[in-house]
Amino acid sequence: FFWSLDMCLGFFTGYELEDGSVQKDLRSTVTHHLKREFIFDAALVSINWAEIWSDSVIIQVLTLLRLLRLLKLQAALNLLKNKIESEVAVLSIDVLQNMLAMCAAVHVTACFWLGIGRTDKGWIHFVDFGDEGLLYAYAFNWALTQFHGSTDIVPHTDTERIFQCAALLLAFFAVTAFVSDVTSSMTKLHMLSGKQNLHLRVLRKFLLHRGISGQLS
Repeated sequence: FFWSLDMCLGFFTGYELEDGSVQKDLRSTVTHHLKREFIFDAALVSINWAEIWSDSVIIQVLTLLRLLRLLKLQAALNLLKNKIESEVAVLSIDVLQNMLAMCAAVHVTACFWLGIGRTDKGWIHFVDFGDEGLLYAYAFNWALTQFHGSTDIVPHTDTERIFQCAALLLAFFAVTAFVSDVTSSMTKLHMLSGKQNLHLRVLRKFLLHRGISGQLS
């Protein structure tokens, strides 16, 4: 219901023009929403409503497309970064963005692993998980260990082995990119911190040479 309401509110939401002003005219906002986000939102909302009325496997797979809403989060974060003057805050948002992307990748992998495990002779039938509500936790743990770590959950079918090989390969490249981006952001943060400390040392030396008291400085 929330996303259906959000899709409708898009017709009444203003948007920023190239000159920095905000367009609030109703006809313009309706046209802009129809051209930009309406089709995308309508497709995802349709999947949400279809999930309520049907429990078919196809619908369950299509529900993964809801993760495409993260693209809107990406756009919102980019807009936020453009409004922030602090370089430290922008770099912090970049680190947070990478962490959210990694969590999303682990979530998608866990969902696929859980779906594959529900088949005949799947891994679910060989794990004593007790409460069925813990199934996702087991699947998430397995998906997380494909990026780093180990687990006692092993594949039992050819499909599961193929999927695990694909997950390991993708995890290798994902972790490489993640570590590279985070390292780059942390290096930039360290350099900015070093520049600020240098400026403070220069300022303290200037105040000391000018004989300005510590209380006044």
